[in-house]
Amino acid sequence: MSNTFSPIEISCFVYLEELRKSGETNMYGAVPYLKIFLKDKLNYPYEEAASDILDLWMKNYDLLVDKNIIDRTEF
Repeated sequence: MSNTFSPIEISCFVYLEELRKSGETNMYGAVPYLKIFLKDKLNYPYEEAASDILDLWMKNYDLLVDKNIIDRTEF
């Protein structure tokens, strides 16, 4: 498990946490949302990376909270 994340990954992790808090989708259904975020907001041409980034977010969730990359507190 890597403790170093790219700026793109960090932006996606923050987005995923905001999406989780919104309740708009179950996080297992977040890949289409993340693909749009990657393409439209970050201008990242490889939206197929969305499932890998979501997997990283899920596997590293506690670490991301501990490192203050994402904030678990609810709105």
